[in-house]
Amino acid sequence: SDEGKDATAKINLYDSPKAGDMLTVYWNGVALSSTPYTVTGSESANQEIELVVPWSDISTNPINLELPVYYTVAVPGSKNPQLSLNSEVNVQAVKIVLAEAQYETGGIGMYVCSGLIEVGGEWGVNVLIPASDYLKEGVDLTLAWRSYFGDGLTEIPDTSLIVTNYPVSKEDERDGILWFIPYEKHLKPTYGGETEQYGYGRAQYQIVILGEPVPSNSSAIMIAMGRGG
Repeated sequence: SDEGKDATAKINLYDSPKAGDMLTVYWNGVALSSTPYTVTGSESANQEIELVVPWSDISTNPINLELPVYYTVAVPGSKNPQLSLNSEVNVQAVKIVLAEAQYETGGIGMYVCSGLIEVGGEWGVNVLIPASDYLKEGVDLTLAWRSYFGDGLTEIPDTSLIVTNYPVSKEDERDGILWFIPYEKHLKPTYGGETEQYGYGRAQYQIVILGEPVPSNSSAIMIAMGRGG
């Protein structure tokens, strides 16, 4: 990640640069806070010059596939600076970290029988996919649930639930997503009898951001459903 670091803007000078010409770079429509470049008169046509792009300017929009950048040339004695053509810069200056899914346990800290809810005639529990800057209508979202034996490491066969291309609504953008996990197939198998009365579940989600799949972090939640409900 380039988070916290300045960048460099490079410009190939135009024909016949004159001493005193001042070049100002505009980053996403705003002049850079660093000092503009003033031509000394020793430069040649097409010479590459460099200007600092301060992190303070980058940080206002650190992720943008097509951030507009252009520069102006102010000629001494002229009130009308000349504008360059617009360039689009791929800016990915911070590491994207998605918050963990949240387990709706009513404050208990584990899933128990009393926490089961009924949705459409089926019992289960909810997992909250939290609202964020990246959970937007139309994104490519994948949801995943996996159930584990009491060691928290060994996955229970045939208990995973994977949903691809989950349709995110405007309400989901605002409130997050309450994802329903059915009890019978995904929670009940964590009860293994008197010697193994609990198991674990783990929810994770993935959003495609700037063309790359970004998985959330995840943590396990205990499931203690007594004698299997």
